[in-house]
Amino acid sequence: MISVAQANKALTDVASLIRTLVVAKAPRAKKPHKWKGVVVRPGNLKDMLYKANTPELLLGSKRIPGQIIKTGKFNLKFSINVAPPGAEYGQYWNYPPVGNRKLKTKPEYNFASKALKDAAVKKKIKELGPMLASLVAQEIMQEMKKP
Repeated sequence: MISVAQANKALTDVASLIRTLVVAKAPRAKKPHKWKGVVVRPGNLKDMLYKANTPELLLGSKRIPGQIIKTGKFNLKFSINVAPPGAEYGQYWNYPPVGNRKLKTKPEYNFASKALKDAAVKKKIKELGPMLASLVAQEIMQEMKKP
């Protein structure tokens, strides 16, 4: 038997993995440069992404409450902040304007999407399926036992 707490822990583990991959796949400036008058230091985007994308913020209100168990419906949605305060330029690295795509040194575009499509994330999400199915089955069994 699996508990709701165990399923929530597994969901938090998925969010933590996504956070780690978003930071890993984000570009790192090779040297300090200016962006809209602000000096950007190497590693700033990665630091700010790590601080702004905690598992709790990635999941939002998505936990596994009883209502989801009773309906059997569960939709995973992760909210990734690619332009956190102090590193708003992250949006241009993730979704660059068309003109910037013709740079000689091409940055890694869509680092957030690449993190979500990573094989490790897909595997973790796939592991959630049986857990959720088990919770739904437990709930059905409890409902059937009621007079």
